[in-house]
Amino acid sequence: MTSIWLPDTHRLAHINAYYSVEFQIVIHLYEEIEARAADLFKSKRYSSTSFYYTIKRLADMRILSCNPDRGDHRAKIYTLSDHVRSALDAAHQRIVALGLLVN
Repeated sequence: MTSIWLPDTHRLAHINAYYSVEFQIVIHLYEEIEARAADLFKSKRYSSTSFYYTIKRLADMRILSCNPDRGDHRAKIYTLSDHVRSALDAAHQRIVALGLLVN
């Protein structure tokens, strides 16, 4: 999937270099819709303890929704909560309307 902000080849390096793990998780889930925690962790540069604590904290804050994976009940699938996705959709629409998004 092509990022809406940067070309694919530069997106992960740019995001990993400048943004918090919380922001990286939210943007990843905005672009990919859903992911297992292990898949989210693969692209991050943080310790597993810190990462999994962050996932739990975001879920506790209702930024993320967590459901069991139907194919593997040991794993969990994370998605953005509806109110966070709606807020990001609205912000994205405003950015596009202002002509600030570069293709």
